[in-house]
Amino acid sequence: MDAAANAAAVVSLNGKMEVEERHAQKSYWEEHSKDLTVEAMMLDSRAADLDKEERPEVIHSAMAYFPLPFIHSSF
Repeated sequence: MDAAANAAAVVSLNGKMEVEERHAQKSYWEEHSKDLTVEAMMLDSRAADLDKEERPEVIHSAMAYFPLPFIHSSF
């Protein structure tokens, strides 16, 4: 097999593997996202506790990248 044929075979193989991987991941998340809770999302039974501890830090960090516009109040 020449280099071009090898490259085509690799692309074909990679494409098939990517499709199979995508299907496996999609199946996994379809199965595990039926219960829309923070525990299901994090796959952790202590997720509510983790969320309570981590959410303020995550929001604070996100504000550096996505600042809210200043809202002027005349109160």
